[in-house]
Amino acid sequence: MQKGNKGTLRLQREAKMAKKDIDTQIKKNGKITDNFICIPDPEDMYTWWYVIFGLEGEYKGGYYIGKVVCPDTYPKQAPRIDILTDNGHFITEQQGQPGICLSISNHHPESWNPAWKVN
Repeated sequence: MQKGNKGTLRLQREAKMAKKDIDTQIKKNGKITDNFICIPDPEDMYTWWYVIFGLEGEYKGGYYIGKVVCPDTYPKQAPRIDILTDNGHFITEQQGQPGICLSISNHHPESWNPAWKVN
């Protein structure tokens, strides 16, 4: 599958910004303060992996892993967002669902804004 050159360049810039943001947080605070990390797969720039952590309430102490899969037409079209950690609230990809339903995901293409970044 051939990926769009414009999308690839955009994702490369976003990857550099994501790494810089993580490095800045660690340098300034000694830790990541955003409660998530979202970085590209080194083998496929169109797939990003994320971990959500440091939540409160019933999610306290949990780590929630997922991936963001960008279409070949990114950033014109929204990515698919999968959560791989079963948390009792979302149906996970392992159960055959094509990503979670969010206004920023491919489930609601009418809400997608191409100015938004993957992370």
